[in-house]
Amino acid sequence: MKEILRSTGERAGIRLDDLAWARLARHWELVQEANSKFNLTAITEREQAVEKHYLDSLLALELLDSLPGEICDLGSGGGFPGLVLAIARPERPITLVEATEKKCVFLEECAAELGLSQLQVVNARAEEAGRDPALRERFPLVTARALAALNVLCEYGLPLLAEGGTLLAYKGAGWEEEVAAAANALDLLNAGLGESRLYQLPGGDQRCLLRVEKRGPCPEKYPRRPGMPTKRPL
Repeated sequence: MKEILRSTGERAGIRLDDLAWARLARHWELVQEANSKFNLTAITEREQAVEKHYLDSLLALELLDSLPGEICDLGSGGGFPGLVLAIARPERPITLVEATEKKCVFLEECAAELGLSQLQVVNARAEEAGRDPALRERFPLVTARALAALNVLCEYGLPLLAEGGTLLAYKGAGWEEEVAAAANALDLLNAGLGESRLYQLPGGDQRCLLRVEKRGPCPEKYPRRPGMPTKRPL
């Protein structure tokens, strides 16, 4: 697994040291072991996992490196992209926010085994995290992948951002429609779109990294109580 990760990543211009590639390979072994007990991912084939989980997560590194500071990853699940980014950039503090307790236990076990001392796991829904004084308006960068539509994701992520911070949303096909539907949420939450980055996975899947910039304080009433952002999107 390590060599296919390395060769696929290096063909895409990603340069990591040998320890990082080894840690990524070990993470996939841990995902497979846990996936036999509870659902972490529907992808079980090694080649698909390399492309659609690991490479997809790592292709944000160039943009990530231009946005320094502590990272908060929402809905981390099995560790995509948050734990993968922590392996690639072990010098950067990162907080993984995950609502499911057993997934949090898995992430903590991965961090311990892989030696990711800069990583913290928070067991909370995104709406709860956004109202936690220890987390609200703390982070210069929030990431999220396959978590929610952009209008919902803005309500999840923007309260966690410091003013001037960036929400980096990993999106696939249909991202343009999501952007159009998020206009009201962006306005209400004092945010705007930055320059997006389009790319294509080796198998042909289109991806977009959407950059949402926080331009003013997030109104105190957001995020609303758990469930409301998805039930009644802004």
